[in-house]
Amino acid sequence: MNIDKISVKGISCMLGEDNERYFVQQVNIFDDNGEPVDLSKVRYIPSNLKDKPPVSFQNFLQRVMYKVKGNPDQVIRAIEVSGLNPGLKLTEMDNSEVAVAYISTLLIGELRLALVGDLFSKVDDPLKPLVIKQTYKVLKEVGADSLLFLSSAKYIDFCDKILVAARGKLMEEALGKEFYHPYSLTLINSVLRIGSRGERTPVNNQITFQTSVVHFMTHVSYQERIES
Repeated sequence: MNIDKISVKGISCMLGEDNERYFVQQVNIFDDNGEPVDLSKVRYIPSNLKDKPPVSFQNFLQRVMYKVKGNPDQVIRAIEVSGLNPGLKLTEMDNSEVAVAYISTLLIGELRLALVGDLFSKVDDPLKPLVIKQTYKVLKEVGADSLLFLSSAKYIDFCDKILVAARGKLMEEALGKEFYHPYSLTLINSVLRIGSRGERTPVNNQITFQTSVVHFMTHVSYQERIES
């Protein structure tokens, strides 16, 4: 199954490499009735954190407000939730702060679907928990369905649904933390977990995808919310 034909519900996470680039270029978005979703109500937060407008955080949010037809109260709420200094310029922020700034824009305007790039991989490890916490907080407050792109299984604990994909193909879909596909298991087992002193950490071989991919068939029935 192509990853441009999937169902997104709650906080859905797509695990695997290079899915973000493929997905945002290919996807068409429909609601449960098969009607196209107004793209003004779909927000994409890219994983590229190098785009830092030389404006204050508050001014940045105000620009977003005008673009998505939000209101000043939403800007104030976005500043409160972010915990960032509204006068601080984005060019003066580190990657974790820029990530929080962009995530906070989801609180402005009307939102039906949030597409969030792999921000966590762009942030230094000590600051990842902060970005993860803020992302979860914002998505829960907004209440819209969301799809997060993740390259590591280390951050899937808050996901309502997990989609495992590679090279434009959906390998597996899980509502819990039980996986069966070899690629899924490789991603899960590749997470480094530090144990007690002197404990050995197992090393897992990575799977290399060939030109033809053997698809894993499951009995799960897929609902279609995002389809071509």
